[in-house]
Amino acid sequence: MFCNGMALTPNGQVLIAGGTQQYGPFLGLPNASLYDPIANVFTNLPNMADGRWYPTVTKLPDGTLMVSSGVAENGQTNNTVEIYNPVLGTWSTPYADGWVPPLYPRLHVLPNGNVFYSGSTPQSRYFYPATDTWSGIVATTNSNTIRTYGSSVLLPLTPANNYDPKIMILGGGPSGATNTTELIDLGAANPAWTWGPPMSQARVDMDAVLLPNGLILALNGSVNSEDATTASLNADLIDPNALTVTSAGQESYARLYHSGALLLPNGTVAVFGGNPSQGNYQPAIELYSPPYLFNSDGSAAYQPQITSVPSTIAYNGSFQIQTPDDATISSVVLIAPGSPTHGFDNSQHMIGLSFSDAGSGVLNVTGPPNSNIAPPGYYMLFLVNNAGVPSVASFVQLPLSGVYPSPTNLSFGKVPSGTTSAPQTLTLINYSTSAATVSNVASSNSTVFPVTSQCSTIGGNDGTCTISVSFQPQGTGSQSATLTITSNAPNSPLTIQMSGTGTTASPSPTPTVTATPTVTATPTATPTTVPSATPTPVILQVSPTSMNFGSVTVGTQSAAQTLTLTNSSTSAITGLHVALGTPYKLTQNQCTQTIAANGTCTMGIAFAPQLAGSRSGSVTLTDSAANSPQVIAVSGTGVMASPTATATATPTATATPTATPTATATATPTATATATPTATATATATATPTATATPTVTATPTVTATPTATPTTVPSATPTPVMLQVSPTSMNFGSVTVGTQSAAQTLTLTNSSTSSITGLHVAIGTPYKLTQNQCTQTIAANGTCTMGIAFAPQLAGSRSGSVTLTDSAANSPQVIAVSGTGVMASPTATATATPTPSGM
Repeated sequence: MFCNGMALTPNGQVLIAGGTQQYGPFLGLPNASLYDPIANVFTNLPNMADGRWYPTVTKLPDGTLMVSSGVAENGQTNNTVEIYNPVLGTWSTPYADGWVPPLYPRLHVLPNGNVFYSGSTPQSRYFYPATDTWSGIVATTNSNTIRTYGSSVLLPLTPANNYDPKIMILGGGPSGATNTTELIDLGAANPAWTWGPPMSQARVDMDAVLLPNGLILALNGSVNSEDATTASLNADLIDPNALTVTSAGQESYARLYHSGALLLPNGTVAVFGGNPSQGNYQPAIELYSPPYLFNSDGSAAYQPQITSVPSTIAYNGSFQIQTPDDATISSVVLIAPGSPTHGFDNSQHMIGLSFSDAGSGVLNVTGPPNSNIAPPGYYMLFLVNNAGVPSVASFVQLPLSGVYPSPTNLSFGKVPSGTTSAPQTLTLINYSTSAATVSNVASSNSTVFPVTSQCSTIGGNDGTCTISVSFQPQGTGSQSATLTITSNAPNSPLTIQMSGTGTTASPSPTPTVTATPTVTATPTATPTTVPSATPTPVILQVSPTSMNFGSVTVGTQSAAQTLTLTNSSTSAITGLHVALGTPYKLTQNQCTQTIAANGTCTMGIAFAPQLAGSRSGSVTLTDSAANSPQVIAVSGTGVMASPTATATATPTATATPTATPTATATATPTATATATPTATATATATATPTATATPTVTATPTVTATPTATPTTVPSATPTPVMLQVSPTSMNFGSVTVGTQSAAQTLTLTNSSTSSITGLHVAIGTPYKLTQNQCTQTIAANGTCTMGIAFAPQLAGSRSGSVTLTDSAANSPQVIAVSGTGVMASPTATATATPTPSGM
């Protein structure tokens, strides 16, 4: 993981991408993983397409994470972008940059949803997530030099500045750093870099930290990289509005390469690291207290107090903060937790919120306008008073709400004119808690880009549905259209760009006839028969094959159940990957990507429901074993915490029954009755209650009383479970040429019960595709629907996978094993034979 890129996902986990595969020359790893800070567990993810050493990870407004640059396995800079979807657990196809970015590019998400590249090279660009493409050069820095290991900061976005995006770059340099800064206003009609105030010292390998009062703390670094004799020990406070620089004191330690600085919730800054040479590290950590934490006489300043704030806030939604200091608060700000490395913080983001003082210790606050301004996830919420002193922060979450597409555009490549491409699938993900209804799916050119399948309802809490579109080029050349999806989601309508290129249809080939000469030859070797052997398949055994967590209170986490993986074969099993759907969690993982021959390892699985109701899911393991994937069905029920109830009773009765009742009776006794049931019970009633009691009794007591009601016996019944039948239960696509797509195989889903099956969700791992889907999220009683599954290998070799269906049926999830082999296209071979005439 050394020298990777990382950023927080919307649910607070950390995506870690790439790292060091080899030193000298440096080569990058394609590996990726998720770190859960609550469970303190790392989970391996599917690999990226190529290695990345020194990549940048940027969280986008739709909750996905963009990974850019880094050195690949071949030692060349990776000039593609890959995007990770944390809900689907999948990587996008690599999108070509069209230029070669530097390592650890400085990237910022803008209020219009685009991404701005500010360095380290002098030519600035935009990345457009809607089309996954880069712009040309939009501005060039005044310094016009490479600011290696300088820093870059997106200045605070606030209602006061109308969320106008301005960026400051600081320091850096290939040899002999600069102390200069530059700014660009991306809200201007013609954005251009202008000079900012110079720092007190030149800095390379520096850090720049946004403070809650809007100032920038610039510190760390040196004039010459990895040279402690030229360390820049001064710290500066930069006011990006007044364009002034003031002293922030001096550091005690040289902080060079691999140093960092991080804002903490109490308003201080942790300063750490320093690596002047390989194997030599600075272990000391310093805490910097900015001037706002002190009064003019040096005593500690009073920090505003937050006594109550919601843990979750909504975009453009109202919420209240309780504070005894409401009358003195001048700003309410959100600052994203940082992830700094190599002079740049991948995650640093600061947003001001609109608020008013309601009096009596209450502030009425409005959340950020949208996820472009504040990408979804966790933030530190600070109150800042009139003296510029921040409170201790409270963490709040901005969960993504609305329907978002994956991928964000459809590119069909080259297709012969007059033919129809294979359909491409667009997945819609509903991040809202309630279901969304799709009212219209329209192509702006349905002749060229026809919609082949649609969906109507998308379940809440990360529910998905799919839409398929094909490309039918009319003539040659580039052709494009937009797909507009209208729903009742707050971010409707969605607009998806579609593109493709029509090519001239290939003419029918002219057959070539090759004459075969008659040759008589005497063989010089005796053929050797190679006996065929059937190898013993390598199997990964899992125990148990299902887990039921029973009822667990919403907002808590169950005790972990242990999953044991055993490789009883004589060969290692490699490439192990674990995928869990929410609300299930991996609490501990002793398994690496490789399980040795005759090896065993364990994982801990827990259930952490956030909503009431039953939740079926699966733990899916993919690996090199012949029985991959291994699917463990998991189930549990979220229940609300029991309320505290107060009951008032008039009669006083003492009873010690030892039997279980089976009947219901309502009676108004007017006398004292003594019963002798098959169990011993003595009850004395001394009042005539006005309430109706419904006891349940399994005994036949002898009662000397006249009840005023006839007991009603409630029979017990065992309901027939609702099952979803799938056919076939496995699919083998045989050998398919790399870069092409197989014919689709049909998957039939049948609900033979008298109740509907709801919440149907389909998950398919690459290189398998959903080519058509006639199934909605609900399959009616006695209903049947079909899906088309195809195999589209991009690499040679066998590929095992699965189609996983999750739904409300008792046998959810239903897993269909899919397999196929990618083969390279047969080359055109030319053979020349020199026959040997007989008699020679």
